[in-house]
Amino acid sequence: MSSMQPFFLNSAGGQIFSYNFPSGSSSQCSDQAVLILPPFAEEMNKSRRMLNLISQSLNSLGYAVFSLDYFGTGDSEGDFAEAKLDLWLQNIKDAYNWLIEAGAKVVHLFTLRFSSLLVSPLHSVMDLQFGKVVICQPILDGNMMMGQFLRLRTAANMLSGKQKETISDLKALLKNNESVEIAGYELNPDLYHAISELRLESLSRNAANEMFWINVASDINKTQSPVVKKMVEKLRMQSINLSECDVLGAPFWTSVEITDAPELLNTVKSIFSEK
Repeated sequence: MSSMQPFFLNSAGGQIFSYNFPSGSSSQCSDQAVLILPPFAEEMNKSRRMLNLISQSLNSLGYAVFSLDYFGTGDSEGDFAEAKLDLWLQNIKDAYNWLIEAGAKVVHLFTLRFSSLLVSPLHSVMDLQFGKVVICQPILDGNMMMGQFLRLRTAANMLSGKQKETISDLKALLKNNESVEIAGYELNPDLYHAISELRLESLSRNAANEMFWINVASDINKTQSPVVKKMVEKLRMQSINLSECDVLGAPFWTSVEITDAPELLNTVKSIFSEK
């Protein structure tokens, strides 16, 4: 396994913090790379350890592995208040091109939660083509995701005894081109509206050669959500080459303590072990 090489990638908006695990030159996968995309806001911070473990695991198979902090997030330049979805998509495209220039002939993709919503625009807008795409515990609807994010503020205000605000109040501010601060993140109207328009169902079968959907559940025997079942069926009806599996694990992207999900790690490694 190669050592992690952190660096700043020149990209849209400024320098983007990235890390790369180079591939082994003698590996069967030496001309293949995996691009790992983090989730949104605090879920990104909660997921760092698991994404790093996944990166190391894939690199041990011989893949080059690359991950990044979107503009205005993590250690990248810019403030979250300046973040735009089109900038994030360009950040990803610049990372993709960096991998191609570094010798990758095939780029695969691993996404978690929010970043699964980016697969469609990465293909349809940015014209990127991937080998395998893994969507792990994907968000299905950007509008619902933004609604849940706004609820963090209304819930915090209620607990602290501040003046009551409703989701409608916050949406009105955003519609009036005003930013709102939520759990320490200043959400601007452009980012809010752009994410609200994203839907997982817009995935195209041309975005990837193979697609894998991984559900992470703390109770593997629990009945799967009908909404998830319906979405899987809908994507398959769109002729998407989609495999699906459930793995046992805690929701590490939201847990208070930093948590590992060993079965997820094993499943991802198994997917990429098949050449």
